[in-house]
Amino acid sequence: MKIIFKKDCSHNAWGEHECNEGKCVRLFCADGGPNPPNVAEPEGILVHNPSTGILSYSYGGVVRAICDDGFGEIEAATACFQLYGSRDVAGMTTGN
Repeated sequence: MKIIFKKDCSHNAWGEHECNEGKCVRLFCADGGPNPPNVAEPEGILVHNPSTGILSYSYGGVVRAICDDGFGEIEAATACFQLYGSRDVAGMTTGN
């Protein structure tokens, strides 16, 4: 198992993206309640809206939806685990 840290991932500067609502991840966790906790991380906060499924990240007071580029089953299970303590994903949609 290889551990990947966010700091090691390539990315544009914060807030610079081509992600619109059609390209954002919509994630539905099997154990997701109506009011999920926001998960504080050293770099920011993972935010999930269980009604729309939109997964976002807040950093420095700026909230951005997480794009679907490179987001798959492993990332979905990790996000559900961080938010709800279970890796069970009920559904996920991504843009084109």
